[in-house]
Amino acid sequence: MRRRHFFLLDTAPQTIITVFGKTGATLCTKHVIYILYKDKKGNCSYKQSYSDRKNHILEKVRGFILGTIIFFAVVAMIFSFITVFAYPLKYKSHIREAAAAYNIDASLIAGIIRAESSFKSSAVSPKGAIGLMQIMPPTAEFVAKKMGKTGYDLFDPKDNINMGTFYLRYLIEKFGDLRTALIAYNAGEGNVTKWLDGASKLSTSPFPETNTYVERVLNAKNFYKYRI
Repeated sequence: MRRRHFFLLDTAPQTIITVFGKTGATLCTKHVIYILYKDKKGNCSYKQSYSDRKNHILEKVRGFILGTIIFFAVVAMIFSFITVFAYPLKYKSHIREAAAAYNIDASLIAGIIRAESSFKSSAVSPKGAIGLMQIMPPTAEFVAKKMGKTGYDLFDPKDNINMGTFYLRYLIEKFGDLRTALIAYNAGEGNVTKWLDGASKLSTSPFPETNTYVERVLNAKNFYKYRI
């Protein structure tokens, strides 16, 4: 007949506390409990108690859930950091003011600024486009006449955003389609009029850089949708 003893393994791996008796296994349910079997020759074997295996599995499940939560929280923080770094956002009040004045989605204005200048008000392109929304001087003169402005500064964020948004509204009304208007904003109003050739709108342009620009603006618009 085999004799049975209960062993309680404490949290420290090297510590073993011997507990005798049938009720020994109920003394501490938070630690690992083993049942030791010893035959007449002195050979020992043991197995983990059933109730403790169940608790051990539950502990593993809880650990897995906690680890998963922490993992996704870290991923969300990294994504948020990358988003803020890659998609800066300044001049919110000027953007909102222009959006309300010309009935343009504020996130679209922010998307254009991000694609045009990455929110650098001092930006000047090799072709001479100026400021946040990269307005060419001849375009600025055209817009100023339509707006009735006698003085403006394209390096001033408020003036640049106001005039750039006015011009975007003008293009949307002229071509009746947002994508076509964005193509015109980048490639020029005259080019779009020529490319339409009787069509009502454009889905792409002959300029690959313009097609890339349009997608960049629309993608950025989605990122700014809940931030402005």
